Amino acid sequence: MRALSFKFFSQNVSKILTECQEDLQPLLEDYLRANSEYWKEYQDQFRELFDKDFYQKQREEIMSTGYVVDSLKASLWCLGTTETFEGAALKAVNLGNDTDTIGGITGSFAGALYKLEGIPDKWGQQLVNRELIDEKCQKLIECLGQLDLFMNVEYLLSLLDDLAEKNFY
Repeated sequence: MRALSFKFFSQNVSKILTECQEDLQPLLEDYLRANSEYWKEYQDQFRELFDKDFYQKQREEIMSTGYVVDSLKASLWCLGTTETFEGAALKAVNLGNDTDTIGGITGSFAGALYKLEGIPDKWGQQLVNRELIDEKCQKLIECLGQLDLFMNVEYLLSLLDDLAEKNFY
């Protein structure tokens, strides 16, 4: 059940990143118009993310400064102008400037989109202390499985599952 919930959540993140952009924009804009303190910031900073021309920008037009808005835009640009986890990650770290931030954000989005299977095997094999990392992750999963909080997360994921069936399919 737990794996199924996370798999479903991951699939919906992928769907949002790849298919729901046009559907999401009007909903987001309606919400932001009703909350005027956010509307100007959205128009000034974020609206272009919904414009297909954003992904036609040249590398020189992308800011990778570490400022949160620039980081989000750079990460989405890297993801939207490539077709693989490896391509997105390499583009992110080769932007220059705040490469660790841009690489981390892009890697998170690309991981949600391409899943574990999309990460090059050679990258995982080169991890220093890979066995230790695997062991710590497994212990964390086991620990979370024993917490009531984790059961609440499962419940929330099941609600997302219900919502997604109604809105995305």
